[in-house]
Amino acid sequence: MRKRIFTLLAALIPLFAYQGQVGAQRLFFNSTVNVTSTNSAVSFTDNGSGGSSVAFLARRVVVYSLSTSANTCQFDLKDTTATTADISIDPGGTWQMDFIEVAGSSTSGWPGLGAICDTAQTATFRVTATR
Repeated sequence: MRKRIFTLLAALIPLFAYQGQVGAQRLFFNSTVNVTSTNSAVSFTDNGSGGSSVAFLARRVVVYSLSTSANTCQFDLKDTTATTADISIDPGGTWQMDFIEVAGSSTSGWPGLGAICDTAQTATFRVTATR
């Protein structure tokens, strides 16, 4: 009987250890960003239900343009400062990307997002980031 219990516990320990590691890495950011001709800088913080409010470096980012106007606006993930020469997203468009680790790099994700439109244009982005 002891041997069976020991065998069962030995089989369950890796399962609990794995779930603890995954749970510790799940950080979520989800927010609406109003974009104008002035840079909108957003830092990724864990703001999901029961979130820890901890800032994190995102490994996956999805940007949705909720705009129905003809305005194409831009965003930047490198330094949260966007210019009109950065990544463009059309009205109703979606952009998503996973962070790819580069050997020897000291960065392990994106700290936030910067968004901007041309003069007199506006947009609304829905930004979701995870780690």
